[in-house]
Amino acid sequence: MPHFVLVAATTAEIADTIDYLNLHFQQINGNSFLKEEVKITVLITGVGLVQTTFRLTDFLNNSTGIDGLIQAGIGGVYAYRFPLGTVVEVMQEQFGDLGVEDNNKTFMDMIELGFLQPNIPPFKEGILPKESNFTDKFPAIKHLQKAIGNSVNKGNGSAENIDRLLKKYPAIEVESMEGAAFFYVCRQFKLPFLQIRAISNDVEARNRANWQIGLAIKNLNTLLIESISTAI
Repeated sequence: MPHFVLVAATTAEIADTIDYLNLHFQQINGNSFLKEEVKITVLITGVGLVQTTFRLTDFLNNSTGIDGLIQAGIGGVYAYRFPLGTVVEVMQEQFGDLGVEDNNKTFMDMIELGFLQPNIPPFKEGILPKESNFTDKFPAIKHLQKAIGNSVNKGNGSAENIDRLLKKYPAIEVESMEGAAFFYVCRQFKLPFLQIRAISNDVEARNRANWQIGLAIKNLNTLLIESISTAI
């Protein structure tokens, strides 16, 4: 029986998908759903890298027979590279603010400091890449635009910090507070995985009036429901 795990930071981000599962699947064991020999378990981790790491590690340590994991959520976009509401698949991740800052505000990450090795698993050339073909099981996800992720403990909201970040990591496109933790844990457990993000806001000088959280959540769940229904 294929068993997929749907991972999200908050229930609100995937509420419509949970409603779909309740309506079209048989609910078993509280947070798991069954239909036509396919099992989907929903795991809500809480917001942030620490909570995601703990909840996902605890879940996997107490689970067997996992065939793949999907992380779904909303996130910000750097340098206006995707329109608000766009759903993307994140192909690589990094810990964007794990390190030290010196007196002139130069930031050095853990690999530059020598505390992490760039080619010792789960890292590869200093990043956390997605390497499996798990996406092939979900045609609706397979055709999404691809993005490079950056995960932070503190969401960026000042022009000065954002400018420094993009100068250091010019390739990053999508910001979240959970993605790198998800990649890190899945790679350590050697399990197939993928991450999708719907763009809710531009990473810019903080202005919530410009955010489109409702649109992002709507588009995210539309894609998730299509992905689940076509994968069964």
